[in-house]
Amino acid sequence: MKKKLLIFRLFLLLIPFAFIVSCSSDSDEDDDGVEVIDDPDPENPDEEEDPENQPPNAFSLVTISSGATNVEIRPGFIWEPATDPDSENIVYDLYIGTQNPPGTVIVSDIATTTYTLQSDLNFNTLYYWRVVAKDSDGNSTSSSTSNFTTREGTLQELLIGTWKVESVESDGEGFLSTDCKQQSTFIFSENETGEHKEYVNNNNDCVYYINSSFTYEIDPFDDEVFLEYSYEDMGQDYFDLFIIQSIDENELVFKTSYTYPIDAIYTLSKQ
Repeated sequence: MKKKLLIFRLFLLLIPFAFIVSCSSDSDEDDDGVEVIDDPDPENPDEEEDPENQPPNAFSLVTISSGATNVEIRPGFIWEPATDPDSENIVYDLYIGTQNPPGTVIVSDIATTTYTLQSDLNFNTLYYWRVVAKDSDGNSTSSSTSNFTTREGTLQELLIGTWKVESVESDGEGFLSTDCKQQSTFIFSENETGEHKEYVNNNNDCVYYINSSFTYEIDPFDDEVFLEYSYEDMGQDYFDLFIIQSIDENELVFKTSYTYPIDAIYTLSKQ
């Protein structure tokens, strides 16, 4: 009986010790003996990460349609609005150029889906255009590239501006083509008036000869330009006829028919 009682008392003494061992097994200790409680969720998976910002959705160009011809030299452009998956504001960059794809930004950060050029394009030229949509996070989406060709310029439209003499060829006696002529200019204005600055050779020295104003009239059927010069210091008028040999936005070649028997062919460059 005493033996059973002793065993029972030992059993009671071992119960707290077993409980302590059981609890210590549920925790870990680091190398320094400090108890470390396991974190079942160290990266907080219940807290969702922000999704990656998406670029604007694809969109299409509307006007000018691809392949269009006879387009004005200061045209307007229209494209569809682009939508953004993240509901961010969108602005647009307009690219226009003669290379495909165009790499020149004409205007940036357009808030609307239309734009009209503020300066003239060249006449009779093939252009490419595209639009890039940008969201406020810096992501972008480009449209496809379209092309168009501008209209040809009228004789007067091509003629307007300042032309510098590059060379003069003459078959008339006493008229010499010199380097001094290459400093001379013709200026044609929109209101059919103009100005001619002439330089001549004087003892191997180029000197300013005269600055004369003139009015002009164009015959579009014969590609002729009739000029009436006014020399106030001479008290007389002087007439000339330019017969256009060729003209584009960069070069003008014409033949003059003076009132005295000297004809000359001028080649000029646009300034």
